[in-house]
Amino acid sequence: MKPLAVRPSRLAGSQLVRCFRWVVLGLAAVGLVAAGCGSASEGSTPENVTSAPESQTAVPESLTSEPSHELSRCSFEHPNTLISDPNLEQDCETLLVLKERWSQQPQQWGEVPLAEDAWDGVQVSSSGKVTGLFLSNDGLEGVIPPELGDLVGLGILNLRGNNLTGEIPPELGNLTNLSILDLSGNVLSGSVPLELGDLTNLGVLNLMGNRLSGVIPPELGDLVGLTRLDLGGNRLSGGIPAEFASLASLSTLALRDNQLSGKVPAWLGRISSFTVLDLGGNNLTGEIPPELGNLFNLSELFLGDNELTGSVPAELSRLTNLNFLDLSGNNLTGEIPTELAERADQGRLTLRLDGNNFE
Repeated sequence: MKPLAVRPSRLAGSQLVRCFRWVVLGLAAVGLVAAGCGSASEGSTPENVTSAPESQTAVPESLTSEPSHELSRCSFEHPNTLISDPNLEQDCETLLVLKERWSQQPQQWGEVPLAEDAWDGVQVSSSGKVTGLFLSNDGLEGVIPPELGDLVGLGILNLRGNNLTGEIPPELGNLTNLSILDLSGNVLSGSVPLELGDLTNLGVLNLMGNRLSGVIPPELGDLVGLTRLDLGGNRLSGGIPAEFASLASLSTLALRDNQLSGKVPAWLGRISSFTVLDLGGNNLTGEIPPELGNLFNLSELFLGDNELTGSVPAELSRLTNLNFLDLSGNNLTGEIPTELAERADQGRLTLRLDGNNFE
């Protein structure tokens, strides 16, 4: 038998090269597929082939992690919320801050929902704002937190007769709706904040009986609606600010028992609304200005325990509504005006003159 003859290939050299390239590319593709299957079976994916950017695959933290803090009970969304009106949320938070800062805490605060007459001493308006704090003589101890200045709806702030210490926070100047501010009878120290001069709706400012020091800020002269200003029983120094001449509605000015110096201002005689003028217990010098005789509505005048000199002005006899005049403890000389002496003899005027050098 003749051996089989092998037919020579008809492929040219260039064709052989092309075929070889296709074989190589085919083997490479098979290798990639095998590698991909192997990687998939091992649970990993080549990073440069199929992995997605991290930002596309990351699960939002809010869906997997616990909230960073519990929902406040002052939130309207809290299941046991303390508020019935979403407008009260901020005021509720502020009141709870006050409760934390004071050792003798107001009763019921945080125990029942905040509503009208629900929290002791808290007045709530129908529009959902805290409009009044009435916490006098409640035994409160601690400082007045600056957060109190966030209760911008307050019309009345009465903290008198407690044991509050520290300084009066200047943030109270934010409470521009206040008509009454009473911090008397505490143990407050430091100066009187000039920011109180921003409370242009204020009718009563009572800081009596604390330990306040420094000068009286002239900015208080901007409170043209004031009817009563009581800064007595502190440690205030300096003179009576000339800016007080603008307080044309003032009926009571009480600055007694401080360390005020200078003269009794003659311009006080232009504030015709005065019914009580109390400057006793200071270091005032000079003579009693006769202009005080123009205060026809005045019922009580206290100038005792100062360092006043000269005589008693006859013009004071014109004050027919005057029923109490204290000039004791000065260095006054001369004679008592006849009409004042007669009214005192008739019991129509209480007249204190001891501790002077009258004839």
